[in-house]
Amino acid sequence: MSFPYKKIVTVSPARLGDTIMCTPAIRFLKLYRPEVELDVVCLSDLAAQVLRHNPDIDRLYLTPEDPELRRRAGHYDVGLNLHTSKPAVACYRELGVEVLGPLSLIHISEP
Repeated sequence: MSFPYKKIVTVSPARLGDTIMCTPAIRFLKLYRPEVELDVVCLSDLAAQVLRHNPDIDRLYLTPEDPELRRRAGHYDVGLNLHTSKPAVACYRELGVEVLGPLSLIHISEP
C-alpha cells in the first residue's frame, strides 16, 4: 500500500504528557516520509512550547483560530488524529479534512 498523502495536519493535545506522547508518531512520519509536509495545530500554549523547536514539524500554529491556518483550509490531504478530543475533532472539521487514526501510520514505511 502506498502512502498517498503529501500535506498532513495534526492537532496536538492540550495537556503536556499527551503532547509528549505524540512526538514519536511525528518523528516516525517524517523519518519514513520526509517529503510529507506536516503542520501541527496546538490546543494550548504548553503544547506549543513543547513542539516549537521540533525539526519534524513544518508549520506550527499556536491556536486553531490562527488566520494563516484558516487560509490553509482545504490545503491538506488528510488530518492525522493522534489524540482524540472534541476540540481536535472540531478543528479537523473546520479545516475540511478527512481524518485518519494513528494506526494508519502502520503502512507508512512500506514502499
